Amino acid sequence: VSIRLESINQSIMLGSRVAVALAMLLPVAAVKPHLIYILADDYGHYNAGWGPNGSADAPTPTLNQLAAEGVVLDRFHAFKFCSPTRCSFLSGRLPIHVNTLNRPLSAAGGVDIRMTLISEKLQDMGYFTGVAGKWHGGAYLDGQLPVFRGFNRSLVFLNGNEDHYTQYFSILSGYDLTQDTAPAIGMNGTYGTFMYTAHHLETIEQFASSGAEALFLYIPFQNTHSPYESPSQYFNTSVTPAKDKQTFFGMISIMDESVYNITQSLKSKGMWDNLLLVFSADNGGEQGGAGNNWPYRGGKYTDFEGGVRQAAFATGGLIPAAVRGTLSSEIIAIADMWATFSILAGGDGVDHKAAAMGGVPGVDSVDVSAVFLESGGHSSRDTIVLSSTAATKGAYKVVHETAGGKNEWVGPDFPAYDSNGSAVSPTKGSACTPCLFNVVNDTREMHDLSADPDYALVLAELMTILNNTVPYQTGDDGYNGNFTNCTTVDAFKAAHADFLGPVCYPCVHPPCSAPAPPGPSPPGPAPQAGDLLRSVATGLCVQFNGVKTGVSLTSCSNTSMFQRWVTTAYGAVVATDNTNKEQACIRPTNPPMVPASCVVGHGVMVGKNACMTLTNGQLNATSSTCDGLCAIPAADHEQVVLGTCGDQPAWELVPLHGLYV
Repeated sequence: VSIRLESINQSIMLGSRVAVALAMLLPVAAVKPHLIYILADDYGHYNAGWGPNGSADAPTPTLNQLAAEGVVLDRFHAFKFCSPTRCSFLSGRLPIHVNTLNRPLSAAGGVDIRMTLISEKLQDMGYFTGVAGKWHGGAYLDGQLPVFRGFNRSLVFLNGNEDHYTQYFSILSGYDLTQDTAPAIGMNGTYGTFMYTAHHLETIEQFASSGAEALFLYIPFQNTHSPYESPSQYFNTSVTPAKDKQTFFGMISIMDESVYNITQSLKSKGMWDNLLLVFSADNGGEQGGAGNNWPYRGGKYTDFEGGVRQAAFATGGLIPAAVRGTLSSEIIAIADMWATFSILAGGDGVDHKAAAMGGVPGVDSVDVSAVFLESGGHSSRDTIVLSSTAATKGAYKVVHETAGGKNEWVGPDFPAYDSNGSAVSPTKGSACTPCLFNVVNDTREMHDLSADPDYALVLAELMTILNNTVPYQTGDDGYNGNFTNCTTVDAFKAAHADFLGPVCYPCVHPPCSAPAPPGPSPPGPAPQAGDLLRSVATGLCVQFNGVKTGVSLTSCSNTSMFQRWVTTAYGAVVATDNTNKEQACIRPTNPPMVPASCVVGHGVMVGKNACMTLTNGQLNATSSTCDGLCAIPAADHEQVVLGTCGDQPAWELVPLHGLYV
């Protein structure tokens, strides 16, 4: 399929007018609307050209026009990084209730197979469904592939990032491209967005002859995620070359062009008048690269507005004339698309499978279609638990973040060079332990209200919401259903020309054996001064909440006192003792998993000046002074030395398999 940017038709599609009340929108005999969801990757607010803070430099003529013909969603929220946002959209759960980790397919994660995806819900109601692009919704189990989760057609890469041309995923050292049920061997080698756009256009063509009632198209773009790559003809030389911004803007142009081609195809088929299209980013722009979230604080990996408040709009012929060209400040979570799409399609917004099977949280999704279909329509949501450390309700938001890192403000020209050719540095923010902001009056999150007695009740309410939220992480309970016939990533690659795919398949001839769940490491000798701690990579990640102090060591030989092993991050497993819950054991996963970078606010890397403690069964950490055990990197960054924070000369090296904290 030839992808070519053509002149934009400036006329607004008048379409059908929705003027009846929402409850009467879809009577039994009504034609089901076509539903399209577009998800841009690592796309910052100031990399978009629409909305109250749009950039005039953003190369987004198609998206600007679509936003102008619809309603801009000014308080649309998602998670602060990739996979959790996708899992939230697909499952209708807030990320805290489905997945808050970026696990590759070598580990259980994504969306639990007991949960019903929006694609399954819509397919059951007569929709023809398709997806092409970045999946990142789980692929440890074969049953998590899109084609087994309600998609008639799929062409996806299963993990979090890959080369745009070769589709090579370096973390697992393999090619990542799957078409329907199998690796798409031989299809790689084309710039990803071109390939995925062609697949979407084919899906539209196949729908026309499918006999299905309506189309659901999920368009999770690879652009604008790193690596920054685009064909040279798309380079934008009118902007600074700082941090590959010219290439980054070229990637935006390609995404905008893709949207043009897809929407033109939908219009040419006469589908636009009865269609709702929602566009959003999955998280804020990556300000370590060329992303820009001005005027908001922070970006990808933070719970500040720059990380969780997304560039978004809704458009299409289903939007009434009175709503077009407006801006809504109603609170919406990406999880809300599950109930909204389901109800617009004539469904009930309930996950019946999960309710029947149990073992997983129910949907958090609420119907927000009134925002799209009524002038001044209201969302039925006022509260979002954004993560384990941040929540928003009404105008207020509580957030815990460390100082430095992505806790920063950038200017509208970021990234840029000054007159001396030096990179212009962002302004760094102070730590939030926690901070309370009025994000309506203080959108830049510059004025912390947490110490103001006038806001004590507001802070207490938000902290209660956070503390009462019970998290759920797919994969941690070991549930694989019948997918217990398991192999290894290396064995799969060897059988599929170095392409990646799921690890576990249905058990056809029982008994089938899955990899053993994490258990205590084999007992080793008691730690001696001078013993080496060697992990599978530089450092070890462990999950934490809050800022605590104090740590204690216990006997390495008393492994029987520990239970409730939980994988908390790539490369680490934690267990609490079964008595006072004031001790914990850390060991590597078995088998070892490839570690991922620790995320500020979600992990502490042993090997980077961290102290740890356990309080009521919860591992905690601080990067400053503490009353217990600290860890710092040894010279080769493959060892960790342990000792009391105030007595560094007495620190010693100990083996990982014998370390209990």
